[in-house]
Amino acid sequence: MERKSTISPNGRARRDAPTNHTRLRGLAIASMATTFLLVAIGGLVRATNSGLGCSGWPKCTPGRWLPPLEYHAIIEYSHRLTAFLDVLLIGLLAAVAWRRYRGSPRIGRPAMASVGLVFVQAALGGIVVKGDLAALLVTAHFATAMVLAVSILYMAAMAVAAAVSGAGWRPLAVRFVHSLVPIAFAYLVAHYFSLLLLEGQQGIALASDPFGTGWNLFGTAGWHINYGLLSAFAVWYIQVAAIVGGHVGGVILAHDRAIASFPPASALRTQYALLAVMVLFTVGGLLIQSGG
Repeated sequence: MERKSTISPNGRARRDAPTNHTRLRGLAIASMATTFLLVAIGGLVRATNSGLGCSGWPKCTPGRWLPPLEYHAIIEYSHRLTAFLDVLLIGLLAAVAWRRYRGSPRIGRPAMASVGLVFVQAALGGIVVKGDLAALLVTAHFATAMVLAVSILYMAAMAVAAAVSGAGWRPLAVRFVHSLVPIAFAYLVAHYFSLLLLEGQQGIALASDPFGTGWNLFGTAGWHINYGLLSAFAVWYIQVAAIVGGHVGGVILAHDRAIASFPPASALRTQYALLAVMVLFTVGGLLIQSGG
């Protein structure tokens, strides 16, 4: 394992993170694949109404660890086994990051954050079962899974890019993080633009009577929300356009930065992993919207 020595601002020699990222890259890719598999099986659990296939937690039922040979129980238990594997892989990833990249906060911190997220995710899974699939708990469970998936995917993509380019993981993570901004904006638009256009109409009435005292300053106090302003088809197409456009924008920004940062021979190859991540994000986002 090769390490580089540099001189810190105080004049002392220090050792940078290792330049061979094979183990980190392998664990990051394995964790990424398992996390996506976990999300996919979670979607299957939701689609088949198998959330209570195992009525107990951590045991499948109060009297047994293994599930009965029933359709819903097997689906739910496969989700739990995949979650266990995901916890194990992310734990190993964090151990490697802590041992070999302790001096690189932009590697160690995301890895340790992933550990915290995966344990929160596992705990929420148990709470969801105990709470009889309450909507708020299910939403929190799913949101945590998405944050975990994004964290692991970005780490894996940067580790692959570092291996291809020969550059360090830490500067790459900073150099390409702006490519996630269009994606964040796209999901903001996809999820909240209809809320703004429909529920935001309440602001027209509130402008005339902001304190609920019976005022009618602008003659709009009696304004009612026009729910026909947007059809279901219009909402769907705008959401699809926002998600696809956001991911395309992310790919373009990452491509431009790669061209400016690396020799032409390796610039394109550094983007293969990030392109795969963007495709997965796009497909996942469209599946979420179609299921909603």
